[in-house]
Amino acid sequence: MVLLHIALDATATSTNKVKVSLPHEIQNQTLTLKKSIVFQKHSAGGGNHSVIYLKLGKIISNYEITSNSGENYLPISMDPDVNRTESDYHISFHAEKIPREFYVEVFSDVNGTALDFETDANHKLQHISLFFEYQSNHQI
Repeated sequence: MVLLHIALDATATSTNKVKVSLPHEIQNQTLTLKKSIVFQKHSAGGGNHSVIYLKLGKIISNYEITSNSGENYLPISMDPDVNRTESDYHISFHAEKIPREFYVEVFSDVNGTALDFETDANHKLQHISLFFEYQSNHQI
């Protein structure tokens, strides 16, 4: 098995869209989400999101995620009252060919409400790490 780590980091500019650059593309195959780690800048009073939603650009094809709350949004657990939330998963997806560069968007709900990253603001995301396992880096 091979590991794909997607790291989404805040910058000084508030945005919910983060560019991901990989060293090489990954061929079509099954990806298994194993873990997420979410960091936020927290202060007394807490935030209000126990789940955040990600659109993973070119990774997950149409209808890989079906939900009564919205399709193609990957729900990620987050405790709004702490700085760091770590969650374990075992969710497999048939991934499209993953290009070297793509964007991940972060939302507070499935209605498309942006949830911004920003380095120095309370209750803003600072970092999200996603860890996927997949079979092989061999080019087909």
